[in-house]
Amino acid sequence: LCLPVEFGTQRMLDVVNKKTDLEKIKKIIPLVEKNRIKASCFFIIGHPEETLEEIKETIKLAKSLPISRAYFSIFKTLPGSPDYYKYGKEKGRLIFSDGNKKIKKIQRYALLSFYFRPKQLLTVIHDNLSFSQFKGLLKIISKFIIG
Repeated sequence: LCLPVEFGTQRMLDVVNKKTDLEKIKKIIPLVEKNRIKASCFFIIGHPEETLEEIKETIKLAKSLPISRAYFSIFKTLPGSPDYYKYGKEKGRLIFSDGNKKIKKIQRYALLSFYFRPKQLLTVIHDNLSFSQFKGLLKIISKFIIG
């Protein structure tokens, strides 16, 4: 089950008009896992109104939840969307690409700090990877570490 949590602070959930409550998320996900359903969560980092401290809270939340996978995407908008006009085109900001080195570094940290916990690493390997997939994962990890 993939859940779009998106942010680790209630303020950011409110900013993007995500009609959910962070406390509900923290209660629902353990129930999903308790019923032997593997949960994954999607998170977003790098929103123009998000602070570095809030990004750290999102990473901290991901690591605190009983989930098998976490996906950390860099905030992007599509031309024509409300966010495009609010944060990009009208403001003259370039926020639509993964070109920002700082946010890519933070994304790399989020992924590594989530997946390089011993229990998490063993879970991923055990549940999903053949030997050839494991070798591919090691290549991806080395690219993230090296940059």
